[in-house]
Amino acid sequence: MPEIRPFRAIRYNQEKIPDLTQVVTQPYDKINPDLQDRYYRRSPYSYVRLILGKIEPSDDDRNNRYTRAKKTFEDWCKGRVLIQDPEPGLYPYHQEFQIGDKTYLRRGFIGILRLEEFGGKILPHERTLSKPKEDRLKLLQTTMKNFETVFMLYTDPEHKVSSLLDPEDSPPLIEAKDDFNFSHRLWKVTDPEIIRAVQAVFADSTLFVADGHHRYETSLNLMKEIGGEGPHSFRQITFVDIEDPGLIILPTHRLIFNIEFDLERIKANLSQFFMVQEIDRSGIEARLKGRHRFILLTRDSTLLLELKDEKVMDRILPDRSEVYRRLDVTILHSLVIEKTLGVNPERIEDHVRYAREIEKVLSSIDSEEFQIGLLLNPTTAEEVKAVASVNERMPQKSTDFFPKMISGLTIYDLAS
Repeated sequence: MPEIRPFRAIRYNQEKIPDLTQVVTQPYDKINPDLQDRYYRRSPYSYVRLILGKIEPSDDDRNNRYTRAKKTFEDWCKGRVLIQDPEPGLYPYHQEFQIGDKTYLRRGFIGILRLEEFGGKILPHERTLSKPKEDRLKLLQTTMKNFETVFMLYTDPEHKVSSLLDPEDSPPLIEAKDDFNFSHRLWKVTDPEIIRAVQAVFADSTLFVADGHHRYETSLNLMKEIGGEGPHSFRQITFVDIEDPGLIILPTHRLIFNIEFDLERIKANLSQFFMVQEIDRSGIEARLKGRHRFILLTRDSTLLLELKDEKVMDRILPDRSEVYRRLDVTILHSLVIEKTLGVNPERIEDHVRYAREIEKVLSSIDSEEFQIGLLLNPTTAEEVKAVASVNERMPQKSTDFFPKMISGLTIYDLAS
């Protein structure tokens, strides 16, 4: 059964850093070079220096972004920029954010989870790539700190955990704004009875990794490498109820490059599987709505694709589960990216990039930075749960849980 525990978080000392908005960051995998530069300029205590320090030309085995992160952490602790809570607790974490003109509140909490192999009660839903895992493992081995959390969904049909950890009207321990001006608030619960009640709920819960597969797998690798029992047997996690009304998943669109491009041939191949209709770009997002609908964009053409018969997936992927075969992202990759565009799934990094915003896709196609844009509808939380429950994994970038958990609220120390 999943075992969660309270922990003594290390966090910014607000007597030294009163405005945490100046130091918190997006997760490491959302930080591009421009954003990294902005964070460096914003504050000498920006969290980016721990999670994604700059690479220097003189870097070697003794002096590199990982060793600098370790020294920065140690210096900040000595200067009491970072302090450790005196007693363990669970940390309720609320995010208030906007999409369009609608405001949402996503409620979760941060604790530590005993690591175990996927399967049983802890399930992944996405495939991972090797390079990010290598990078995160080096940082973890060097610093022995969880600087960021893994985002996990838990099952709690009666919403007992949310009730138990409801801060009601108490002031937050931490409050910060992110780059989108969204609010992030953190409280702390130390009451042993409440913590035991939360742990009892998790005894019957199944957990699904929403975001941070690379970080979880890296922690597993470190645990095996060290062996035995200790703080390294646990991992810092942000837990969110899978039925929380603030759980939002956005689509991740595809951008295609470096392929043999013949639009007429592409149209002919697509017509085997889809009803293909040439449309204009006005109201493009509304045209996309519907089951198994996609939009293929080139600089000169916009095609609405609607799957003719989903049973075609039964012939193409007979060894996969039905729920996997019916996913839009599976259909897009199997029928469009692989069969129509000829991209080898083992070489997908050589041909596919990803974008959240439709405007980004349009501008990237019009500028000819990419040859083809592919728009799709978002995966649902129910689909994530269904796919993980039958031990399947979606293609990479199948989900975009929005917004991200900001980095810089809590640190878990594996060395003490």
